[in-house]
Amino acid sequence: MTNTPPQKSAIPISFVLCGLALIGLHAFAVYILPDIAPDHWAFLKRNWGFHFWIYYPKTLTILAYAIAIGLTIPAINNRCLHSLRHLLTQLFNSTQNKKHKQLFMVFAIAASWIIFWIFRQKYGLLGDGYVRASDVAKGQIISEGKGSLILLIWLHKGLAFWDDTGILTLQIFSVFWGGLYVYLIFKWADLVGTEIEEKALCFGLLFFLGSIQYFFGYIETYAPLPIFITGFALLGIQALQEKRLPLWCTLWIGLGAWMHILMALQIPALICLWGFYLYDRIEKTAPTSRPIWKPLGRLLSHSRISTGQTIFLLRPSAISRYRSPLCHIEFLAPLGMD
Repeated sequence: MTNTPPQKSAIPISFVLCGLALIGLHAFAVYILPDIAPDHWAFLKRNWGFHFWIYYPKTLTILAYAIAIGLTIPAINNRCLHSLRHLLTQLFNSTQNKKHKQLFMVFAIAASWIIFWIFRQKYGLLGDGYVRASDVAKGQIISEGKGSLILLIWLHKGLAFWDDTGILTLQIFSVFWGGLYVYLIFKWADLVGTEIEEKALCFGLLFFLGSIQYFFGYIETYAPLPIFITGFALLGIQALQEKRLPLWCTLWIGLGAWMHILMALQIPALICLWGFYLYDRIEKTAPTSRPIWKPLGRLLSHSRISTGQTIFLLRPSAISRYRSPLCHIEFLAPLGMD
């Protein structure tokens, strides 16, 4: 492959302005909004999700903003894209062999486990960390994460000699699921991406979500959720493409809801999958006698409802008392299930 020079920029000025506006909005939310928000608006004062930036060294934050601003400049953006495309093409060509691809996946999972463990959180400052650790140490099982806690209590019994608080057990549990998540987002990127850049972008977006913190020794029971949501999206896409009974999707959601009740928020998407399947069956078996099903079939067949979009549109406010990142757009990322 010849290393051709990058093409002349064709990025519109609206892209640059939009990028700069988003960067400015981020800086405003991090450094200005908490100071000017009224005291009775606790949510803005707390600034959850953005406030972590104030803990980073100033040199690191300045560098991060400088890189973000630089990437909005067309010449820099094109040069980076060209270099990334060249690098990814070389990597993609080297893993075309099935054996090489499997070795690469094993290496990626092992490397992710090492990274998640080395940079694991040192303190239980997020979520109900010490409450969950106490549940594990005492063998208490709560309803919202029943499956996870059963596994954690079983694991804690094996680690009792080294862990009397339950914290180490939760950290190992968290890191383990991170490796599985890396494997699934590789599969997802390979499925939905057509060009090498699309695959890399899809993987990067899913890997650098805010929910990636669940795998850095997060002392909570949320770690299985991203795996079950991504796995459900993969199974759903396959069921739609092959027009097969979404039985595995149903079983997967059941298992995921047993691990943590928030997986039940995927049920609207599951209903859509069953609707697609039943409509296809009706189309094949009774093409002339379906006056009642016809409007519903049109609605289902022409809808663009993805796993994440369905949750975002239909999430019940009554369940939002959990205040989980599942209720935020950033967590609802495998999209595109047409």
